[in-house]
Amino acid sequence: MTTAQDSRSPIRWGVMGGASFVANVAVIPAIIAEARSVIAVFASLSHPGKLPLDELGARRVDDYQDLIDKSLVDALYIATPNSMHAQWAIAAMREGISVLCEKPIAISTAEIDELAHLADKTGALVMEAYMTAFSMRDLELRRIANSGRIGELQDIKAAFTFTLSDTRNYRWNPELGGGALTDVGIYLLDPIIDLLGMPDGIEIETIDIKSGVVAGLVANLDYDSGAHAEISCSFEAPEEQSLRITGSDGVLSVEHAFTPSPLDTAITLITPIGSETIFSPSNDPYSAMVKSFVDSHLDGSSPPRPIARSRQVISVVEEILGRRAASG
Repeated sequence: MTTAQDSRSPIRWGVMGGASFVANVAVIPAIIAEARSVIAVFASLSHPGKLPLDELGARRVDDYQDLIDKSLVDALYIATPNSMHAQWAIAAMREGISVLCEKPIAISTAEIDELAHLADKTGALVMEAYMTAFSMRDLELRRIANSGRIGELQDIKAAFTFTLSDTRNYRWNPELGGGALTDVGIYLLDPIIDLLGMPDGIEIETIDIKSGVVAGLVANLDYDSGAHAEISCSFEAPEEQSLRITGSDGVLSVEHAFTPSPLDTAITLITPIGSETIFSPSNDPYSAMVKSFVDSHLDGSSPPRPIARSRQVISVVEEILGRRAASG
């Protein structure tokens, strides 16, 4: 349970990483559109030039540390490179500032354990900015999978690949938490863990290391029940975002599975009697995510996707990367 804020006062947001692409095209507009929010202050260390938040009149500070000030902000949105996420989330929560942090919220379970401890200690809210979980299509897909309509779940295949040609991008830098599994693993693993639980066994099928990071990976997750899952991610393969859930009585699948727009509402269902397309309601998952964060911050409720789920995802990522390190 988080500590509630007086709902009569707008949430004063700080933005850390004001030049981030996803921040500017999706999350910042969602915060601005949220009637109970105002962006008070921001910082960008990578882009000293003018940014959209300058145009909007938000105060700009020169250092990230200047954002860790409860007199200035009630909540902090973190959109820095991956390795900095937990560091600054921990610093903010120690001051009682709630945190919405880009994925991955941390790169180790130890960091997530500290975030969970601080949430309990300070009452500050912490939430991973995993917007897919707020897509109406994703919610409907998981509802159908859990409903028994395709029978007992047997196999899940999840793939997220794209070409990251800019070698200067932080995702190619191991010191900044780079690597395909670290960066997009949450999209692949969250639906698998939600539907099948934590795996009983993990096997790396293929792994490609470049510039000290995982450039590509295929891994198998096995379950004592006989269920199986396969994840595939890459910074060098053609773009693919697919999720396929196979049960004893049918198959569910979606394309553009992990970064859906409001136009992505189609779910394909194949059963022994034929194929049909199911359409979910349409929504903007970024706006829904920000609204959920604001609701929890203001009323003190727990977010729908708890930090414990983030820990489960990172623990699987840690195990895979640990096996890679052990094998050389």
